[in-house]
Amino acid sequence: MLHPPLLDELGLESALRAFIAMYERRTNVAVRLALKNQIGRLRPEVELGVFRIAQESLFNVQRHSGSDKVEIQLSRSGSMFEVSIRDWGKGVDSEAIRSKSLGIAGMRERVRLLGGELEIGPANPGAIVRARLPLER
Repeated sequence: MLHPPLLDELGLESALRAFIAMYERRTNVAVRLALKNQIGRLRPEVELGVFRIAQESLFNVQRHSGSDKVEIQLSRSGSMFEVSIRDWGKGVDSEAIRSKSLGIAGMRERVRLLGGELEIGPANPGAIVRARLPLER
């Protein structure tokens, strides 16, 4: 998928809001974007990484979860940035988490290249994807 131009022009929050609006229209899944504090602009590679993780997670909700709602939470704290994507669907099993699926493998590799950590697990009900990324490299 091409680099989202809104990311460069308006930043992560605006690009995510635009993507979420399109996603909600296409899937009838309600998405709440929650900002724990002022996000501001991030390094371009961090903004792209967070956008792609949120995007892939939303695609996975559509394909596998059965949830009709999702919450994406963005948080900037000290030298770290965190994104979490939670759904209230059928959950995720450990086999899926360990799988070599392109989506999960792509998220893991993206987070690794940015020097961060990725967790995928149950949210009871549902599943949660959480990435913690350093703001500086």
